[in-house]
Amino acid sequence: MPIDPYEPELAKRKTILAIADRQLKQAMSAFSNLNKVNSQEKLNGVLIALKDYQDAAKGVSQWVQQKPQK
Repeated sequence: MPIDPYEPELAKRKTILAIADRQLKQAMSAFSNLNKVNSQEKLNGVLIALKDYQDAAKGVSQWVQQKPQK
């Protein structure tokens, strides 16, 4: 049986992933408006956002894999 899409834990993890996705897109947009003055700072922001996105996606994936099938 598939996982209920309204499962509270899944909803929480999907929300975290959506927030991380939005932050990554914002950081990448800021990085594309690059100037040499703060390029390293913007790159660091993108890398942090990417790490957060990876962690959130991994959390959803692991939760789905551990969820017992009914």
